[in-house]
Amino acid sequence: MRPIWIKIKGLNSFLEPQEIDFQELTGEGLFGIFGPTGSGKSSILDGITLALYGTTARNSTNFIHVSTDKALVDYIFSVKTKEIHTYRVTRGFKRSKEGSIRSDGARFLEILEDREEVLADKVGSVNEKCREIIGLSKEDFFRTVVLPQGKFSEFLKLDGMERNKMLERLFHLEKYGESLVQIIRGKVQQWQGQEKEQLGALSRYGEITREKVRELKEKEKTCQEQFQKDALKLQESRKKLEEEKVRFEAQKEYDSLEKEARLLEGQQGEMLLAEERIGQAQKAERLWKVLQDFLQGQENLTERREKLEQLLGEQKKLEQEKAVLEEQVKTAQEKKQKDLPALEIQRIRLEEGIALLAGLKTLEAESQNKKKALEDRNRQLQEDQAKLEKLENDLKLYEEEREKAAFALNKVKVTVQEQETIQEGYRLWLELGRRKEEEKRKKEELGQLLARQEKENGDQQKLAEEKAQAASRLLEAQEKRKEDEAALAGLAHLESFKEKLFRVEEEQVRKKALEEQKKELAAQEEKLMQELQRAQEVKNLAMEEKARADEAYRKNLAYILARDLKEGQPCPVCGSIHHESLSSSMEDQENPEEKREQAERRLQEISGNITRFKTLLENNRQQEKVRKEEEGRLNREFLHMDLEEEKKNLSVREQEREKLTEKTETEKKTETEIQNRILELEKSIAGKKARIESLGGEGTRKQKELDKLQEEIVDLEKGFESLPRKVSKEDFPGIYQELQEKNQRRERCQEYLEKLETAIEARRKSREKGSRIIQEEQNEKTRLEAELLRMEKELQEKKEQIREKTGAAEGLEEKKESLLREKQTLETYIKEQEEQWQLFQEREKRIGQELASGQALATEGEKEVRKREVALKESMAEEEVESISWIQAQRMEREELETLREKLEAFQNKVLSVKSQMDSVKARSKGAKISEAQMEERKKGVQDLENRQVETNRILGGLRKEREQTEKAWKEKEALEEKMGQIRHKLDLLQELEGLFRGKKFVEYVARYYMEYVSREADEKLKEMTGNSLGLETDQSGMFIIRDYKNGGATRPASTLSGGETFMASLALALALSSQIQMKGAAPMELFFLDEGFGTLDEKYLEIVMEALEKIRDRKRSVGVISHVEEIKARIPVRLIVEPSRAGEGGSKIHIERE
Repeated sequence: MRPIWIKIKGLNSFLEPQEIDFQELTGEGLFGIFGPTGSGKSSILDGITLALYGTTARNSTNFIHVSTDKALVDYIFSVKTKEIHTYRVTRGFKRSKEGSIRSDGARFLEILEDREEVLADKVGSVNEKCREIIGLSKEDFFRTVVLPQGKFSEFLKLDGMERNKMLERLFHLEKYGESLVQIIRGKVQQWQGQEKEQLGALSRYGEITREKVRELKEKEKTCQEQFQKDALKLQESRKKLEEEKVRFEAQKEYDSLEKEARLLEGQQGEMLLAEERIGQAQKAERLWKVLQDFLQGQENLTERREKLEQLLGEQKKLEQEKAVLEEQVKTAQEKKQKDLPALEIQRIRLEEGIALLAGLKTLEAESQNKKKALEDRNRQLQEDQAKLEKLENDLKLYEEEREKAAFALNKVKVTVQEQETIQEGYRLWLELGRRKEEEKRKKEELGQLLARQEKENGDQQKLAEEKAQAASRLLEAQEKRKEDEAALAGLAHLESFKEKLFRVEEEQVRKKALEEQKKELAAQEEKLMQELQRAQEVKNLAMEEKARADEAYRKNLAYILARDLKEGQPCPVCGSIHHESLSSSMEDQENPEEKREQAERRLQEISGNITRFKTLLENNRQQEKVRKEEEGRLNREFLHMDLEEEKKNLSVREQEREKLTEKTETEKKTETEIQNRILELEKSIAGKKARIESLGGEGTRKQKELDKLQEEIVDLEKGFESLPRKVSKEDFPGIYQELQEKNQRRERCQEYLEKLETAIEARRKSREKGSRIIQEEQNEKTRLEAELLRMEKELQEKKEQIREKTGAAEGLEEKKESLLREKQTLETYIKEQEEQWQLFQEREKRIGQELASGQALATEGEKEVRKREVALKESMAEEEVESISWIQAQRMEREELETLREKLEAFQNKVLSVKSQMDSVKARSKGAKISEAQMEERKKGVQDLENRQVETNRILGGLRKEREQTEKAWKEKEALEEKMGQIRHKLDLLQELEGLFRGKKFVEYVARYYMEYVSREADEKLKEMTGNSLGLETDQSGMFIIRDYKNGGATRPASTLSGGETFMASLALALALSSQIQMKGAAPMELFFLDEGFGTLDEKYLEIVMEALEKIRDRKRSVGVISHVEEIKARIPVRLIVEPSRAGEGGSKIHIERE
């Protein structure tokens, strides 16, 4: 399996969606996951295991972030078997109102080229599909993906029982230990149940012995001898009876045949007439074919003559049509040579006239356009001349308005010197006002500054006092916290005590369950005993019923044997094929055989139930034995503890610990707050001091600015005295206002005058442009008038040309269409005449050929009729027949003739048969005549012998069937005894195996087997990582030893390795173990995580570790290191950084870094 991408949301410390691109992360073969403790490094592994198996590697039941009730995992990975397949697993989880977490949907999809196909969409089916695709169980996956190096270091140094236990967990060897013993015990119980079933089955054959079989054979033999003697006597009597019966039947048959012979003599005359009629019909039949040939020839000749007459009539008709058609063809050829060329010339002239007419229309349209353009031009010229006249009038008005504006501008002009004096005085007045306002503001600021300085001094003193009080509270809080931490340390054992109580609860629950099981087993045993007792009683009744059924069967055995016996089939007792006196009634009205079989089945069913009850009872007792063994393994100390009281004590202590923890946390928080407050106070005091110093310097600066400002005010006062115009400084604002108003009026007049100048200039340009446009329009008018004259002349010329071509310019298209229709009609007429002439010639030729053929056929038919007539006369002469009508009258249909012939043959055969039978019967009936009374007496004697034989046969059949049933029962008993021997042999083997597998012997053997393969692979990996300096082997006791090739291949214990060497050996062992675990999977795992406490390694060993990791990074599996050591982080090429959550920013965040 190769991870591709994963998205997690709401999982542990990850509140917001976080995505990881494993293709980018594993691109270098070696990557790391780094972050502080608790940031969520392991939650990434939880996301993978949740997606694949619906649970975390730590089996946590509370993995949803506290700020949400839902979590989501979306995981994409690929699996390489023969081809690469890509899959996607999505799972949702939500927290219920009770606080438990349950699944909120799951889907397993295969990502194809153009779509995603859903393979499973339920939690159970998704789990099974992941197990099927990856090929590893949940436990194997957890061991394969996360390899905690510290644990494998322990494995490297473990010995004895602890190492075997670890191997047992890693490789699921539990199935070879106690689990295998339990399987064998189950098999033992299963075979013991079969043994009891066989014993129950054998109990039905208690009375069946070999002596009983032998005794029944002797009885059957004696009865058989008596039966054979009676059979010989019966055979002789039957033979005599058969002989007399033959003679008696022959006498009766002769009388019947004699009567039938007299009837046949009366039919002899009719049969002679029928024989004569058959002879005449046969003669007519011989002549019939010749006669039919003659008549058919005459008929054919008549048809040919009629056809010849018809052809001669058609030939005469053709000669009449030919003259008319030749005249029509001649007329058509004349029109084709004269009329068609004249029509073609007319068509050409019309087309030329139409073309000229089209040009004429185009020219007339252009002329009309030119006239319209000339009219538009005249109208535009008049409009432009009116506009030019209006423009001249406007220009005069604007020039008059310009003179008025220039006069108004002269009135508001002010001299430059006067304007400068007023502006300078107004500036001095404004500047003096601002300086005085600023002087006032400066004085106010200086006063406020001095007040602030005084307040800051007071605040500084208060902060110093508060700092001293906070330091005193900090000391008190630290003393209280130390006391609470000491009390909390005294409650540190609660976790181990809680674990103990958990085990106590498990033991007590197990004890209670075993007691409940004891009650259930006791109730089941009592119920089974009652069922067994009732079954025994029912069995006794069934045995009595079977005995009665057997007795009824023996009584009715003769009827049973004779029921299906038919005449002609040999008797199973005597072998006779004649059965004149069969048993025809039963002593019982019901079927004794069916009743006997029902009783037998009932007895077998009850015996099987008894065996089943005994087996269930034994299994019940076996379960009670196992229950007692489990009860004996319970911890007595745990069973006698008062769990509820201990839980209450634990709850009180936990509450006390919780309160102390909360109190300690509160005190720590208080200390932190006090320390922070002290720091804040120190910062505030320093700030106050700095501000006081700053305020002092600022006060000095502001006093200097105030002094400078007062000097500037004095200078401004002197500036008023130096102005050329003596005006009071208070009047300057009014004078300046008047100046501003004059300037505004002057600016408005100036702007208006400029606008007038612009308008006058624009109108002058428009006047020039208008004059130019009018001149151009007059030129265009002259050009259009000349063009129009030219077009009118050209129109007159084209009209003359059309009159020359067509005579008139109207209706040219209609004339052309009429001409074309006339031409097409003529061409069609000519073509039709030519086609009719061609068809006539072909028809004339065909009729001539048919007439010649008909004349030849008629001649040939006459010859054939004469020939057949001669043949008919010759045949009639041979048969001595004079007329054709006699043949037609005497001929018979084949079916009628056959019927008459068969009737005659049947009569003749009957006569012969009756005569032959009479001779045969007469020979068989020699001797004295036998009466019916004599026959009946002899039959009664044979019947008595047969009845005695049937009774003997009934007894013999009963003995034979009893003997066969007894032999069959004896064979079944022998087979059951043989199977019982096999079962007991199987039980002996299983009990021996149970003794062999009891304990840990077989588990240790399998563990050594696995260890051998693990150590070989680990040796290769360690050699590769250390450059063939070190190897890993196992000694005879199974302990790991190190082969030091740097020292001549000497061996030494694993405990002598240094820290870096230990890590490499442990890593090699971890990789080998991982490979062995993965060998059970359907597809290789291409990623695993190494979770190791690298903080204990110095720089040298870190270098060795990193070199080792570098050597395995190019393999098909990528290696992920989970650590928080900065030195490791610096050496990893690709890093997944996990940043813990910040206040107000959601959960942890992740991003990928590269070197």
